[in-house]
Amino acid sequence: MLQRPGPGNQTSATARKGTVLVQTVYKISGQVTLARTNNQPLAGVSIGVTDSNGTQYCYPLKTDSNGQYSCALAAGGTYTVTPSAPFTYWFTPKKSNPFANLGANQTQNFTGTYLLTVYLLHGIGQDHNGVAALGLNLLDPTMGLDATRFIVNSNFDFRECAANPSCTNSQYGDACSVGAGGKSLAHYIQQNPPPGDMIFVGYSMGGLIARDLITNNYFNVINAQHRVAGLITLGTPHLGYPWSSVDDSAFCPQLVDDMQGSWLPPQPSPVLSTYLSSLTNQWQSAAYFGATGWLRPAKAATIQCARPPRRLNAAA
Repeated sequence: MLQRPGPGNQTSATARKGTVLVQTVYKISGQVTLARTNNQPLAGVSIGVTDSNGTQYCYPLKTDSNGQYSCALAAGGTYTVTPSAPFTYWFTPKKSNPFANLGANQTQNFTGTYLLTVYLLHGIGQDHNGVAALGLNLLDPTMGLDATRFIVNSNFDFRECAANPSCTNSQYGDACSVGAGGKSLAHYIQQNPPPGDMIFVGYSMGGLIARDLITNNYFNVINAQHRVAGLITLGTPHLGYPWSSVDDSAFCPQLVDDMQGSWLPPQPSPVLSTYLSSLTNQWQSAAYFGATGWLRPAKAATIQCARPPRRLNAAA
């Protein structure tokens, strides 16, 4: 005799030699929503449902306009649910815990967060190739960043000023300076927008370019959808560097002038260039969308280090 489905489940029947075989199935269903948007539903997210042998079910399965999905599965199996939306979101959790020996309808919801974009910024005397090796290391599948959470962008290029001792204007018409680098970075972000928040990793002068953009927020590229989640500077002269006249002939003079400063004894406090002094003063009060703590002067801007041996023509 054919069994009636119980509450919330379904049955399928196959006739064989005069008998009816009944298989009970249950649903795994849920909703995918977007973080920081009052649970806005995410449509079009791919949902992978696999058993313990890696066999896929309900393919292709995507969330509907309400961010919801549902998959009917045979009772007794062990199933895992994994959401994916390449180059746009990462999800919490990354996947469900296995639903072992499925014996009832189950619910599994996910929260999507926009991927973080890591912009790598080169130093003086360089172009974007100066941070290419760092970019490759960050993309390493074993030792690098989690590719399901981060995008690495190392193509920002300020070579027309940074790598040109006879510098005049940036490609956008601004007279070459660290501030022009901040504007150029803003233009680059407009042309290569992140899906969500941003992290800046600046090598030497690249760290100042990032701080300049964060302080001035040119073209409103830092906004509610595209916040600055972090800033990492590598060898950046936040307190300036000991200028030499040789530097003016080796690099773009205005960039050199912007970065010069003296912070070694016997001076009681750092003596900064006009640009660095202004940047430091503005940095203390800059804040966008509630991100105030890390935007304050930052210990990196006040730590004093022993002066390294001078190497002419080294990138700063």
